[in-house]
This record gives sequence, C-alpha cells and structure tokens, in this order.
Amino acid sequence: MDDQTTPRSRSQAHSTVHTTPSNRLTYTDGSLRAKDKKRVDSADAPFNQRRCLIQNLPNDHTVQYCHMIARKFTQDDDLMATLEWNWNMHYRSLHLNTRYNVFFAGSTIHLHHDDDSWGLLPNKTFIDQYQRAQVFGKSAFPEIQLPEDGFEYTLIPLGESMRLYPIIRQNEHAPPPNRDQFTLHFYPFDTLPSFRSHLHPKFAIFELGRKFTKLTERNPTAADAALSSYPILHVIQFLYLLWLHPGEDKSSFEEWKKKGNPDGDGDRQSESSSRTGYDSMRSGAKRRRTGSSSEQGSPTPAGKSSDVMQMANPSSETLSHDTLIEHECIYGKGGWTQESLSGWAADASNYVTP
Repeated sequence: MDDQTTPRSRSQAHSTVHTTPSNRLTYTDGSLRAKDKKRVDSADAPFNQRRCLIQNLPNDHTVQYCHMIARKFTQDDDLMATLEWNWNMHYRSLHLNTRYNVFFAGSTIHLHHDDDSWGLLPNKTFIDQYQRAQVFGKSAFPEIQLPEDGFEYTLIPLGESMRLYPIIRQNEHAPPPNRDQFTLHFYPFDTLPSFRSHLHPKFAIFELGRKFTKLTERNPTAADAALSSYPILHVIQFLYLLWLHPGEDKSSFEEWKKKGNPDGDGDRQSESSSRTGYDSMRSGAKRRRTGSSSEQGSPTPAGKSSDVMQMANPSSETLSHDTLIEHECIYGKGGWTQESLSGWAADASNYVTP
C-alpha cells in the first residue's frame, strides 16, 4: 500500500520516459512527480514491463507517461465532483494522477490519443457490470478489482485520422532486433491483439465515451461507421452521459459535497487500496474550471506495488427511473444488449509482416 503523500509539485526527471510537455498543459503543478511515476512503473511492470501499451516498444525516450483521462480536467470542479458522486467516492478524493489512469505510450500513439483518434474498449464483462449497476443508483457502483492477469482492452479507431498511419508493433524483444520481430497493422487495426493493463475500466469507459460523443458531433458519418463496427459504443456513451450528471436529487448531491473527504488527505483513489498522491488543487481552494471539459491533453519520460482499489461510501441516492427512460428513448434499448466487437471482420491475410 502506498504511503500518504505531500501536495504534489512539478515532476522531476525519473527514468527515461517523458510526460506531457508543460506547454501542452492548461494549469501548473499538474505533472507527475517522481513518486507518482514509480507507482505507474510498478503497476505496469507485471503486464507490459513499462513498454508502450499499443506498440509494445521498449521503454526509452520515445515512450511517455500518458493519462487516459487528461489531468487538466482536475480543474473542472463540476466534472470532478460529478464523477466522484457517480463513482461512489468522497468529494475531492479523485486524483487523475492515480496509476490506474496512467499508462505508457509511444510519442506518436500518445499524440493520436490526445487528438481523440482512438480509444480503449474494456472487456464487455466490466461494461455490463457498470450498466447493470445504474438501475440501482450510485450506491451499487461496482468495486472492480484489478485481476491477476490485468484488464483486457481492444483499440478502437475513432474517425479516419489514422487511416494513413500504420501501427508497428514489436512481437518479441530478443536481441538484436530484426524485421521478423515487428508487424505492421493498418487501419482499422483489427489485426492488433488485445492488450492487458493495470488501467482501470472506468477511466477507459469515460474517455472512450467522451471521444465518441465528440465524434458524433464532429462527424456523424464516422460515428455511425464506428458504431456499426462496435455496437457496444451505445452502452459506452450511455454510461459516459450518465456519469456527467448527478441525477435529479440535487439536494443530496449538495449535502454530499458538504461532507467533504473525511480522510482529510486527498490520497484515496477509486477502487483499490491505491494511495495515489494528494491533489493540492482539489483539497485546497475551489477547483477552477477550464474552458471546455471535452478537451484532451497529456505527454511526459516514465518506475511499484500491486494495490487493490477501495471506494468510499457516501450517502446514496438512486438515479431516477425517468432519467434512465429518457436515455433509453434517446439511444434505444438495442445498444444495451448487442455484443461487443461484432463488427470485426477484416481478413488478417491482407496484412503483412515486413
């Protein structure tokens, strides 16, 4: 279990992996500290040995710490509070520098992530757990533990911005490197294997829902194509939109905020005994809103413990039946029951190894 930590400061160099350059951040003191990086290193090591999650490239100066949900959203107090409420956490206890929101990505993959060009789809088992829990309200929010073999993810391209950019993945690492160790994967990347990671599904679901919702607004045709290939995106968007709002019982939400964080250290995160570091911007003065909560931003260079996520239990109020019916009318029941990945049909023989 992690020790309690002091308020975060500007990150110092750790190992050789980089985080988001400061000029891409929208607030100060947002970088990962050395202690945060060590926690990410430790959490990732059993599954990917600190390699790029998507490309499986070795950890070096081109591999960066990458936030699934951009850490700049910490400044959006309304968003953070609503997530804490719906995720059954204490007010001001969510920290986006938690290891369960950070993974390793090559610089190009990282940039495409920041440009909303792709997302990670969790295993349907966990998506179903979150979907079923919504009927009973936030008190039933699942406490999903990190499996011994990690969480399974599939990469989903969003739009066609990566059509001209093949993904090269390293299949093995025996020295010296040679061409037979690498495979090129072309858009729509359905020859890529699934990935195992310590990343928690709720962060991936929120971010995929955010990106898909933006795609529906920006390019409805591309969104329809993505939905045709991955019908479960209906459920992802449903969960994302529900998590954006506290429901109709505003009084309970405001009372919950007044209770604050009884731990007083701002160090507890989501669902595992992960102590991820005090968030000075969220436990002190009121969090400041940034411009649009739909913006992304995150690169940074990257080093231990297999923690188990715990959740606080503030007073609970269920999301109203009317709210669920409203979303069902908008998105339809079909999206709730269709199997994930039903659109995967590309012929692997069309993709060659260089």
